[in-house]
Amino acid sequence: MGVNYMEGKTCYVYMIECKNNALYTGITNDAVKRWYRHFKGFAANYTKIHGCKRPVFLKKFASKGLAMKEENRIKKLSRTEKLLMVVNEDAKLLFKFKKEFNKKFYK
Repeated sequence: MGVNYMEGKTCYVYMIECKNNALYTGITNDAVKRWYRHFKGFAANYTKIHGCKRPVFLKKFASKGLAMKEENRIKKLSRTEKLLMVVNEDAKLLFKFKKEFNKKFYK
């Protein structure tokens, strides 16, 4: 079995609003890099096909296991429930990463 590059590291669960208004959910250990790959079309097939509008949600976890549990939970939610998560989120972490993302993506 290969080495798991995210095990033992801080991980993030994120949502990206796609151009078809869907909310794509994923996990990563580097939010800025992952978002950049989504927006450039080098990440998930779904975002490659449907395009990305903007990152809308970001939550930090102490391990990949915890992040995966949250990702799976979110993927089972309705769109309305996901939008409530976006509205109720503490925006400080998301704002920080969006600022870094904008520097990298909109050079």
